Amino acid sequence: MALTQAVVFAVLQGLGAVFPIGTSVHIALLTEFTGWEAPGPAVVIATQAGVLLAMLAYFWADLFDMGVGVVRAAKGKRDPGARLAAQFFVSAIAAVAVLFALERYAPGVANTQMMIGWLSAGGALALLAFDRMCMTVKRVEHATFVDAVLIGLAQAVSLLPGVRNAGASLTVARLLGYERDEAVRFSMLAGALPLAVVLVKTLIEARTANAAIHFERTDLIMGSIGFVMALASLASLMSWLRRSTFTVFAVYRLLAAAAVLVLAYDLISLSF
Repeated sequence: MALTQAVVFAVLQGLGAVFPIGTSVHIALLTEFTGWEAPGPAVVIATQAGVLLAMLAYFWADLFDMGVGVVRAAKGKRDPGARLAAQFFVSAIAAVAVLFALERYAPGVANTQMMIGWLSAGGALALLAFDRMCMTVKRVEHATFVDAVLIGLAQAVSLLPGVRNAGASLTVARLLGYERDEAVRFSMLAGALPLAVVLVKTLIEARTANAAIHFERTDLIMGSIGFVMALASLASLMSWLRRSTFTVFAVYRLLAAAAVLVLAYDLISLSF
């Protein structure tokens, strides 16, 4: 893959992992109009590893508090940080279990243009509706284990190859009444461990299949780009949501999904 193409894909991965606009829908449009091939596993893994590091870097204070809380809990002391860590662990178990089940019993179900378009459109409409209608009263500190499981199930959908989008978990968080910036915080913290599991699983599968992934210097550059884009996107999104809503992202994603569906059903020929 040419360096220019890899850079574009890395930027899309970094943006789509944070903003609820859908990575796969943009890659589908890009490959259709440019004739580029979809990014290879090395580029995807490198950029997603950069995204993961960005998530950990941005929410380092939360991770530190959870680590301290786990240590205090091990000493027999009650600590809210330990409870939060346990909730995210439960969320990760739910996400990984459902993701592996979907990959085994419904492989590739979300990896066609039609499914990408319909899933993106449905997700955009759900985010738009729940963001406008649901309460905005809860913070991550108010999370229950039921909330964690529901967010985990949404994370499984978000990590499917044909979805790759932060919108599912954000939508569920808004449905549960979390403040908009807290919905992002919950989604990202809950998604860190499942994303790490997916990356490790991909590497193990490649090694088992004797198709080892060879990382080159350009892949490290892609990882760095993914890190910078995800970190900048997180800072921008959190700032935006303190004074506005998800509406602009939902509408944009709906338009992008409509474009993919037009291509998937060959409706573009009707305009000529």
